[in-house]
Amino acid sequence: MKIRGYEIVDIRVNKYSINNNTAVEFLCLDGGITSPFAVVTVNFDEVLPKDMAYLDTNNCPWVVDIFKQYNLGEPMGVFRTSGFCKYPLYKLNLKELEKFGY
Repeated sequence: MKIRGYEIVDIRVNKYSINNNTAVEFLCLDGGITSPFAVVTVNFDEVLPKDMAYLDTNNCPWVVDIFKQYNLGEPMGVFRTSGFCKYPLYKLNLKELEKFGY
């Protein structure tokens, strides 16, 4: 998958240290080296099930389109507001996310 000219070569599914919510990070090839591209989730103070996360539409405005295109999750119709942004809650398709990992 390509985002803004970068080839995404890995998707890592991790946990936030604060409350163990699921964190999703995209990695890209940059000059032949695998580098962090973006953490596409955002963590709040509520504890979520493993397959749920808020998408970071503030720093990654393309993330909803990528999730739809690659079947990485589905919107739950719930939003969390922080500052001037509304972050959508997604049910993650963990099997599809893990397919992108090397």
